[in-house]
Amino acid sequence: MTPEDVREKALKLWNSQKIQRAHLEGRSLFPWEIPVPKPAAKVLAATFSNVRDEVRLLRENSKDVLGHGYRVEYQRVIHRRLGDQSLPNRVVLDSLEDFLQLTGKRKEFQRFVELSATILTAQQELQSFLIRRPSVVLEHADDWMRLLAVCRYFLGHSKPDLYLRQLEIPGVHTKFIEGRRAILAELLETVLHTESKVPGITGLSDHGFERRFGLRIEVPTIRFRLLDSTCSLGGLTDASVPLPEFGKLSLPVRRVFITENKMNGLCFPDCPEAMVIFGLGYGVRCLAEIPWLQKAAIFYWGDIDTHGFAILDQLREIFPNMGTFLMDEKTLLLFRELWGREEPGQRFMKQLTRLTPGEKALFESLRNNRWGESIRLEQERIAFGYVRQVCASL
Repeated sequence: MTPEDVREKALKLWNSQKIQRAHLEGRSLFPWEIPVPKPAAKVLAATFSNVRDEVRLLRENSKDVLGHGYRVEYQRVIHRRLGDQSLPNRVVLDSLEDFLQLTGKRKEFQRFVELSATILTAQQELQSFLIRRPSVVLEHADDWMRLLAVCRYFLGHSKPDLYLRQLEIPGVHTKFIEGRRAILAELLETVLHTESKVPGITGLSDHGFERRFGLRIEVPTIRFRLLDSTCSLGGLTDASVPLPEFGKLSLPVRRVFITENKMNGLCFPDCPEAMVIFGLGYGVRCLAEIPWLQKAAIFYWGDIDTHGFAILDQLREIFPNMGTFLMDEKTLLLFRELWGREEPGQRFMKQLTRLTPGEKALFESLRNNRWGESIRLEQERIAFGYVRQVCASL
């Protein structure tokens, strides 16, 4: 074992966060021992000169010589050829001071001590969190004053029902909170009482932070066109409204078309007692919140590719009786010269359980490359005259 070996093992102890955790728990890890492996008798005889040099180097860099760092304990070994030898048995760091001197971590540890004291003085409830995650103390060293300010705000303003932009926290701007949602979520989970959090929400996806801690989020906007002028809203046939307001509408339509492509929605042909909703993509699940849609005949128009059928399958969970529009084998083959390709690594390859037999057969044919590698037919490549013809036949 060399002095550098000792230092590397000590640094692994630092990186494991055991030193920091022990400080927070008010206990010591010292003396800390590192066993020194002993060479076999044959190896010792064959490499004695090298072993002797290593032992000397280990001692010259030890506490016995330098006055700090590690201490070497020896064990007497009787060798048949070499006689009595004193070989290192273990290396010992007697104190935290020796450890910090050896690793060069004195400033970092002092910073850790000061910051953790500041944090716990402000929010004693965070002690268990810091013991579990001591690394966050230094990872967010420059942020703690503002992180604690956010915690204090939420402790005093349970479920504020404001947008992030509206929070008035001295010294803390919106971008700071947005960029540190992950650590703030962990802190707020720890310091806030159960009644100050919205139950059943985990993670940060889908505005999880805002919803969990009672902040407002931007609701989806529904873009739609009324395809029958007699069904207009005070003369309006093209509108975008927030989802909750869309749910309150009472529209005299019996057919609803849902399509991904914005331009196709804008160009969709006139159709009696009908409307088209467009531009939602995978966000179509939000339509589950619109009860009056359940009473209409709904048709989905997506790309003829693996993701188009995946969205269709998702929609069928909400609208089990929903039909499709221009998503059949006839349409695909009719516009063969306009086929494109899906990115091979981004195709939807999982099983779909809500497709009709015909839809499933087409999906499987696409997935299995029946007509070519990763082919697709995008909505906007279908001739508009054909769109109008099929729409008139419904």
